[in-house]
Amino acid sequence: MLALYQLLQWLLQPLFPALEPAGEGGVWVHAVSVGEFMAATGLLHLLHREHPGLPLLLTLFTPAGVEQARRALASEPDIQVARFPGDARGRLRRVFRGFRPRLLVIVETELWPNLILEAWRHGVPLVLVNARLSPKSLRRYRMVRHALAQLLHAFDWILAQNEEERQRFLYLGAPPERVRVTGNLKYDFDARPVKPLRRADFGFSDQRPLVIFGSVRTREEDAVLQVIQTLWQRGVQVILAPRHLLRIRFLKEKLARRGLPYFLWSQAPGEGILLVDTLGELWHLYQLADLAFVGGTLAPIGGHSLIEPAYHGVPVLYGPYVFHVQDMARGLERFGGGRRVQDARELEHWLLYLLEHPEERRRMGQNARRFVDTFRGATRRTYAYLRPYLPS
Repeated sequence: MLALYQLLQWLLQPLFPALEPAGEGGVWVHAVSVGEFMAATGLLHLLHREHPGLPLLLTLFTPAGVEQARRALASEPDIQVARFPGDARGRLRRVFRGFRPRLLVIVETELWPNLILEAWRHGVPLVLVNARLSPKSLRRYRMVRHALAQLLHAFDWILAQNEEERQRFLYLGAPPERVRVTGNLKYDFDARPVKPLRRADFGFSDQRPLVIFGSVRTREEDAVLQVIQTLWQRGVQVILAPRHLLRIRFLKEKLARRGLPYFLWSQAPGEGILLVDTLGELWHLYQLADLAFVGGTLAPIGGHSLIEPAYHGVPVLYGPYVFHVQDMARGLERFGGGRRVQDARELEHWLLYLLEHPEERRRMGQNARRFVDTFRGATRRTYAYLRPYLPS
């Protein structure tokens, strides 16, 4: 099976760039895309602050992740950002021999076999941070449980988001003495500066409510647009941010067919619904909202970060499909800062209800922020496990 996998990686090499990072003896952090990078941002800044001069290499699997990371870390020239060179042994060996990392930090579930094996062969300590396994991943990995157990034994530490995730890694064969719960890095927003924005910057009024629909996915667009149309007819201001920018063209057509005026973030200020057509803006835009809906939840996709709007004290609504963010959804509901709806009709009902009851909306927003504050601290707890491998 491994030989077949290696042959596949060899065939896929043209899709990945060669990677020759500058410097040596630093920390290599690898993540998959934008969400995982945002989770690791605080940890990267902490490493940079506590160990000035320590080379830091951040690789990401997706081009979108690389673009977002380069923009977010533009003021940190000591942190190199590059696309992952693929899981081909030859390319990985060149990185290990050239960069000579003292530590490899993998974020969440980027369990590339050759990456892990090459780290082990070069004697590089391995730590899996913010570790998680979705139910879908767990079912897939269960079929190769024996082989995966061997890979998991290569890690010095597996730092899980919560006890449920810890138990999943133990089920797959991770050594119990090396699996710890350190919390979810996504709750630590201290190192993520927020650009101060005003509604007037986009032509919006402070006298009318504003609702953000964030990270909306293709399969829920029509349902969301139906809700948006109802809100717009009642004078509610709206920001719509698709998860993938490739959907902008289609959303423009759908908005036009419904007779809904719109303008693009890149052309702001304007009149109508703000359609966000650049990456990395949603985090900053949530501060403007009275209410937020987080997408990937009305269709069986699993959801996106519910705590970004919650950090800004915004009540969060989401659909029934939250299996990727189950702990966030449960926590928000327990604190009274979020509400799960079953479909678009129920989403519309609760948005209108909360818009008509500002005191309840404010209380819900305060509860959402209290939830985030309660669970912060994972970055420092994670760093405590990395510290012994780093220079003083």
